[in-house]
Amino acid sequence: MSVQVTPLRQRMIGDMTIRNMSPLTKKSYVRAVKNFSKFFRQSPDKLTFEHVRAYQLHLVSRDLGVQATNQIMCALRFFYGTTLGRARVSEHIPLGRRPDALPPVLAREEVERFLKSVNDLEFRTAFVTIYATGLRVSEAVALTIKDINSARMVIHIRQGKGRKDRYVMLRTQEWVVYAKRPFAGPKQVLAYLARYTHRVAIANSRLLDLTDEHVSFRWKDYRENGDHKNKVMKLAVGDFMRRFLLHVLPDGFHRIRHYGLFASGHRADKLVLCRSLLQVPTTPADRDSDDLDDEGAPSNDTPPCPCCGGRMKIIESFDGLYSRPFHARRADSS
Repeated sequence: MSVQVTPLRQRMIGDMTIRNMSPLTKKSYVRAVKNFSKFFRQSPDKLTFEHVRAYQLHLVSRDLGVQATNQIMCALRFFYGTTLGRARVSEHIPLGRRPDALPPVLAREEVERFLKSVNDLEFRTAFVTIYATGLRVSEAVALTIKDINSARMVIHIRQGKGRKDRYVMLRTQEWVVYAKRPFAGPKQVLAYLARYTHRVAIANSRLLDLTDEHVSFRWKDYRENGDHKNKVMKLAVGDFMRRFLLHVLPDGFHRIRHYGLFASGHRADKLVLCRSLLQVPTTPADRDSDDLDDEGAPSNDTPPCPCCGGRMKIIESFDGLYSRPFHARRADSS
């Protein structure tokens, strides 16, 4: 039984084919527009931005994940912006903000125990290759003998994510990073790197004045002591933008990227599988903080720190005229 394809859907498929989109992306986009049309029982070209907004609120009310919701919104953006040529509607379709959570990481001993527990030589070789080179599972499965260049000690990854080729390095010995002890200690190194991995180049609170020609902002001179650290700098708009863009990564780059078992798409599931194979109990960090207590009441944990994101510890609480009511649980003295 053949499925009849409407001219509108055929045009959308043609637009994606011209842009060389992957078959999975085409299937996902067509399914998203189809479900959007079925929800309102109208042809999608007759629906407006208000319908898109109502549909997005419906998806959020169903507790659909941010990544899945954004994928649907990207499909509608493409449909309205490219297929229908309604750029104004496409530009106003918002995307949800992804939570910036720290990933759970296996210890080196756990990785060694996991790899040693795999008896099958073929699977063990695949796991070791994935962990050592940072390959995705689909990339490791597609490897062939001719992709491994032993003379140059590289692996040629063909048509990886985004249909891009790349090379990854092979190594014949233990990779040891040579590093000297920093003068100010490891905490100073972490504090320095954290400014670039979890913060923007400059916070809005540091901007003092903006004109058509100059930008004024606060900065700290760590060579000074006391109150003399805080200073004001005035730069031309072009020079300010040049300095700001030095902290912006190019397209395709990420501040922190995890591969293999720690890839964002399946990290949580793979770590649960690894710990179950190793018979290691689940750590408290792996459990969902939104779960209910044993008595069925919602948990009343303290809010996260706005600076580092860690869980704050209440030392003392008191009510004030403008304070927000928050009742801390009594500390366990046992």
